[in-house]
Amino acid sequence: MYNLTRQDASTLLNMSTRNLDRYIKSGKIRIQKKWKVIYLNSDDVDKIQNKWKNNQEVIISKKSSFISVEKESHAIEIKNESTNFIYTDLKKLIIEKDKKIEDLTYALWKVEENLKNSITMIEFKKSQFLLEQSRESLEKDLEIEKNKSKDLEEKLLKENKINLILISASIIIFILLVIIWFAKV
Repeated sequence: MYNLTRQDASTLLNMSTRNLDRYIKSGKIRIQKKWKVIYLNSDDVDKIQNKWKNNQEVIISKKSSFISVEKESHAIEIKNESTNFIYTDLKKLIIEKDKKIEDLTYALWKVEENLKNSITMIEFKKSQFLLEQSRESLEKDLEIEKNKSKDLEEKLLKENKINLILISASIIIFILLVIIWFAKV
């Protein structure tokens, strides 16, 4: 009977509507469309729900490192002492390997962070080369500017000497003109 909406079925099965759509697409759940609403077959939803209950579930808790295995709501008990011994040894091995994996993951993360923050040798040499080129260029520019400065200083000294000679010559000419003028008068 088609009486469940997608939302109702997803709540009943405790899954997202997207996962429910995957079941529909694979043909495990039949649908019927009435107007713009999709209704799911309740028998198919019940089959999927019962299938989950009957399947074997393995629950692993990291904190207690306890493994419980359930099949059809009955706990499987480990009866044999040798299997208990093997079970505890395997549990210890799993805990040790989990610790090693955790340590290696942390070490890998640190190495990846260092690689992200470091620069490659090629980039370093390239930056050193560019720095050396810019230093040489700056030294050449500085030398050119020093030469220009010296040339300007020499021109300024020459102009100052010429100006001093011209001023002194004009003063002498002015004095001579004043003397000539007083001599005529």
